[in-house]
Amino acid sequence: MKPCMLSEIIKGNMPFLMEFFKDDLAAYGMVDDTKCLNTAVMTMFLFLGKKALEPNQGVPFCDVENVKSRYAQHGDKSKEVLDWLGPSLLSPHRNKRVLYYVMITNEILPVIDSHNNKTVSFPGHVFVIDKSFDPTIQNNKYKIYQSYISKYNLQGAIDRKIHTMTFKDMVRFVCELNYFFDNIWDEKVAMFWKWFTDVDTTKEGPDNLMNGIISGKIFLCCQMIPIVSCTKELIHMIDEKMNSKKEDQEFIHKHIANVTRLKREIRDLNKNTNNKRKQNPNSTHSK
Repeated sequence: MKPCMLSEIIKGNMPFLMEFFKDDLAAYGMVDDTKCLNTAVMTMFLFLGKKALEPNQGVPFCDVENVKSRYAQHGDKSKEVLDWLGPSLLSPHRNKRVLYYVMITNEILPVIDSHNNKTVSFPGHVFVIDKSFDPTIQNNKYKIYQSYISKYNLQGAIDRKIHTMTFKDMVRFVCELNYFFDNIWDEKVAMFWKWFTDVDTTKEGPDNLMNGIISGKIFLCCQMIPIVSCTKELIHMIDEKMNSKKEDQEFIHKHIANVTRLKREIRDLNKNTNNKRKQNPNSTHSK
């Protein structure tokens, strides 16, 4: 199966794609491409189409308010999610590619031993993990789709080299995510957060969380969804959108140049991938 080159395609096109599909994703306010929720929702939508927005599929199921309400009624399920997520991320899915939509809730958190009721605002985080099995190395490989509000967009995450993970990296991620949910925000948690998001929470300023906040008040939600197609689904959604707007000349005129360029990029990437596969016929990849 062919590799999915979606990250290469969308990394320089996220602002355009957010604008192009903003009506489809109106509930999520596709305005700021550094907002982690926008990046994660857009990534899910580009991979899965409207399936990503179905009530029990990924995005709505892990909506912050839905999670907080559900956990308030039925108990905090974060530990159960953690117990499932680690083994699932590390196990091989040899014949399919899967997406994990991961949401860590934002919260106003109390500070331990604070005698003046001091609190710290934790922004939360939403990101997507794309897992595939690479038979050339007989192991999983991962791509992380994330951004950080007012810090960087998806292209910035790629530039900061926090977009890909090896199996060894993912083992570390799983171990440290478990530590994160079991402990206060200490130096080890801060190092994990810096490694994973490239945001330093030890410096003075709005990002500083080194005050002994209780991370146990933060909730975790995750959905795993198999990827059926990749660029084919994206092209289909673009063509469908352009066709639905064919009477809206303002929309067509605004987007036709970017649509043409993007489809050419997809075609060229697929062509280059096919050529590489022909040159190395023993190498196969996940779709």
